[in-house]
Amino acid sequence: MKACTKCGVQKPACDFYTGRPDCKECKKKQVGIRGRVYYQENKDRYKMVRHQHYKKNMAYYNAKCAKRRAVLLRAKPPWVDDKEIEYIYSIAKERGLVVDHIVPLQHERVCGLHVPANLRCIPQKINAWKSNKLLSDELPIYKKRTRADEPEKEITL
Repeated sequence: MKACTKCGVQKPACDFYTGRPDCKECKKKQVGIRGRVYYQENKDRYKMVRHQHYKKNMAYYNAKCAKRRAVLLRAKPPWVDDKEIEYIYSIAKERGLVVDHIVPLQHERVCGLHVPANLRCIPQKINAWKSNKLLSDELPIYKKRTRADEPEKEITL
């Protein structure tokens, strides 16, 4: 048993860091308080550094966000190469474009996958117009079928 120099409580040796007179609990409190005080004094600097990092790595964060959405929708298969998707997002950022899912991840008729073959870089204005639409001229196999599309059947007796 050893007495902590901060709280004065007798504790087993495993509750102390090696060579420290104060217990782990008191040390964590001290570091936590010091860290919070430092953060409060340097809030603007923290915010600026985070913002710069985000701007510099925007393709990474966009890919990460899209991956999270896709995983939540179960649209990202486990075999997909994340680096390839991140590369597509970086190209879009370099060219001032956005990444679009050709077949939407959520649609009333189909569910696309978050895979490189289903991604393309297009201008924001076009992506906003497209929204969650499935453009039938791109994928004619997903057109809604009507009775008029079906061939007439001959009835033989």
